[in-house]
Amino acid sequence: MAESISVKRQVNLKVIVTPTFKQQLEAELEEAAQTTQRQLEQLEYAARHYLTELQKQDLNKALQARQEIEGERQRLERLQKEVQERKQQVAHLEEGSEYLRGAIEGVVELRPGDNLEAALGNASLIVKDGVVVEIRDGR
Repeated sequence: MAESISVKRQVNLKVIVTPTFKQQLEAELEEAAQTTQRQLEQLEYAARHYLTELQKQDLNKALQARQEIEGERQRLERLQKEVQERKQQVAHLEEGSEYLRGAIEGVVELRPGDNLEAALGNASLIVKDGVVVEIRDGR
């Protein structure tokens, strides 16, 4: 019988908000906003030319293509709105607060008698300006 086993678990990556982090996050969101805007413009341009040609050949296919293009346009507009909302949230982040940046995969060692829920949940890695300042194991 094995003494222990290593299993993968989710570890929350939290960042302590600093001016440097806010600038970095604002720059990432601005780049995402610009990328989304470019994609929308490209979609509009391509759609105009493609649909014009397709209407000449097959009206039914043109209608179907128009619906697909409209679906993609709506997706990009939703993404654009989400980015703008996140930009507003970032502007209101307080220095020193914790911001959930995402999750990474970690490994935990389990032994007989360990509480599985405690071992697999609530682990966090706290980072400030790229440096790990705290590890919260959740146990």
